[in-house]
Amino acid sequence: MAGEDWLQYRIKEGYGALLTFFESEFAKYGAEICLDTLVREIRINKSGVSVHCASGNVYNAKKVVVTIALPVIENIKLYFRAIPQKLSAISKMVLAAPIKLILRSKIDGG
Repeated sequence: MAGEDWLQYRIKEGYGALLTFFESEFAKYGAEICLDTLVREIRINKSGVSVHCASGNVYNAKKVVVTIALPVIENIKLYFRAIPQKLSAISKMVLAAPIKLILRSKIDGG
């Protein structure tokens, strides 16, 4: 890679600061971030989306973004169009652990 393409950057304050920023920005529009929430069911209907959690909580919204590990999606009941095609595509994905290898060498001229 040429130039600075190979350089990596990190958030000085850590990734928690990024989440805090998103949370405050989303709150301005009435949105909420729910972390570590076990979702059992997602339903889409004419009025929006309802997300049913293992805790018994139900979240209703016009729109929802759910981030999930691919192997877990099979444990959630999904009720909306085109999901069979998406689930079929997901089942064909190969999951591998991320690998990152950083090598640093120091050549001593003496």
